[in-house]
Amino acid sequence: MKKALKVIGYALAGLILIVVLAALLIRFVFKEQMIAYVSKIEEKERIDLLRYPRHTLPTRYATVSFIGKTRFRHKRYMRISVSTPY
Repeated sequence: MKKALKVIGYALAGLILIVVLAALLIRFVFKEQMIAYVSKIEEKERIDLLRYPRHTLPTRYATVSFIGKTRFRHKRYMRISVSTPY
């Protein structure tokens, strides 16, 4: 049992070490490549926004209806709480 826990501990420590080393490599060694990659993605998104006018972009009806329902519930709650004495 003790040997199995030791093996599992070494495996987890090795995985954590690999993840930390990969993060450090990306952060310091491949910094320029990551900046170029992210810039290219942002440029594509900006071009898409310029290509399609705002009125053709999909709207968020769920959010608007949720806000309306929340306001209605709040008004109804406030009406009930004001009209009932303590």
